[in-house]
Amino acid sequence: MDDRSRQILLTGALPELAERFGLAMNSLTLIQDHRNFVYRSPAPTGEVIFKVLPSAESRHPLLLGEIDWMAHLHAGGVAVPQPCRSLDGNLIESQVVDGWHVSAYCLERIEGRLWQECPNSREVIGPVGRLAGKMHRVSLGYSPAAAGAKLSMWSDMPWFKSPADVIHPSMPRVIARCIELRAALEELPAVDHGPVHNDLHGGNVLVSADGPVVIDFECAHYSGLASEIGSALFFWVWKTPDSQPRDSALRAAEFLDAFMEGYRQEHVLDRRWAASLPLFLKARELSMLATSPCATEDFGSVGRHDRTFAWMKSSFENDVPFVDVDFSRWAT
Repeated sequence: MDDRSRQILLTGALPELAERFGLAMNSLTLIQDHRNFVYRSPAPTGEVIFKVLPSAESRHPLLLGEIDWMAHLHAGGVAVPQPCRSLDGNLIESQVVDGWHVSAYCLERIEGRLWQECPNSREVIGPVGRLAGKMHRVSLGYSPAAAGAKLSMWSDMPWFKSPADVIHPSMPRVIARCIELRAALEELPAVDHGPVHNDLHGGNVLVSADGPVVIDFECAHYSGLASEIGSALFFWVWKTPDSQPRDSALRAAEFLDAFMEGYRQEHVLDRRWAASLPLFLKARELSMLATSPCATEDFGSVGRHDRTFAWMKSSFENDVPFVDVDFSRWAT
């Protein structure tokens, strides 16, 4: 964001949006200003997180859908931050300033430590699995309560919807594999489908005094519930070009043993979920590949200099399993 746009947002939109949530400007403490502006502020009910983000007007229903689902989960007893409504009773407030569409929402602030920063992170896997299971159970039959709210579908992701728009033409095999993977995912049994967080990793789980809390729902969409497990597993294993297959397989087994033990305390999936896991892992692998800055550049130029991207590309093109594990052992 350039300095002029930043100034427009901070002087034109921020005061009005803060006022709509009953927050005084002199109470806001900036804690992040990368793509969005995130503030901390005291409130009558306790400290809150106030997030202000510039976005296209077409994005508003999806943002509202994310916060609406969070409200549904919190009402169902799931450990997520509670959305705070504006003075007019809205989950999200928006304003247009000099052509900028700016949205804002407010969440209760949870005191805790990020999962990835916990020295005993392995001990948190089971409770996170149970939390994921409860999220899925509470979301059975969910439909947005807020007028106009919606969640996107997994197939709306640009690398599935129009891969040639996000992958450079110098990588035709990657584009072809995107189309093949979408077709394979569409053939999966139409069971255990619903909203998923889709970004369940150590930076999006707070470990509070009462247990893990899921935060940051920006990637939420509708998909097979097993994709949630695949996404969490992907980030736990987190392979690099130097990863040893045996080590990755051991980490995957360790993770799934604990995660699924916790998950099954809250929810049980159709036993066919395990057979879909390799596809969901490959879909997560594709999302990392397609969102890399290298994806839109000529591979002849970047491939020689970015070893990790070249390795990811080769793995995806050749359908190399993310981990060499027989997932059927967790299907019972």
